[in-house]
Amino acid sequence: MTDQAAARSWFEKNLELKRASVAADPTDMELKGQLAAAYTRLGENLGSSGDHQGALERLKQASVIAREVAEVDPANRSAQFQYGRSLSQTSRSHIALGNIDEARDLLHKSLDIILEQAQSDPANVNLQLGLADAYELLADATIEKGDGDQARDWLQKSLAVRESLSNALPNHPRLKKLLADCREKLAEWDEGE
Repeated sequence: MTDQAAARSWFEKNLELKRASVAADPTDMELKGQLAAAYTRLGENLGSSGDHQGALERLKQASVIAREVAEVDPANRSAQFQYGRSLSQTSRSHIALGNIDEARDLLHKSLDIILEQAQSDPANVNLQLGLADAYELLADATIEKGDGDQARDWLQKSLAVRESLSNALPNHPRLKKLLADCREKLAEWDEGE
């Protein structure tokens, strides 16, 4: 069994446990948030394994649940971020499947949510990384539509967020890799012009 398959098995078991918990108490929004997160983790696993259709189905379920939780408590930043992130992750599957217009629509919604959260808490690394990721996904979807200048603008915004984080946290290993990847993508786009 591959690492991805082993992880998927655990994610599926976790999802079943979360479904049972929500079935026992469907009014508990915290449990529903955990269910949305379980769908997201399984969707991400499926997407990284190449099952983009399976990922899309799970991520759509995550988005529906995350939206419900976010609507119940609009002041809950964690719920808002989870909803925005679920939209971003769903768009990733749409991009992989060639559904670029759907991806861009979701990404604009996601960016509105994540940007508001990131601006309200600029010291929160996870929110800032989510913002950088949303910008980069918008760049990817935009380049697929053939608008290189707009795609470059989105990627520059992603780079700016990552550079700011990297300056604040110079020893953060994940930030170094994300920053290098973003710079590399910009360089590749420059070579392609």
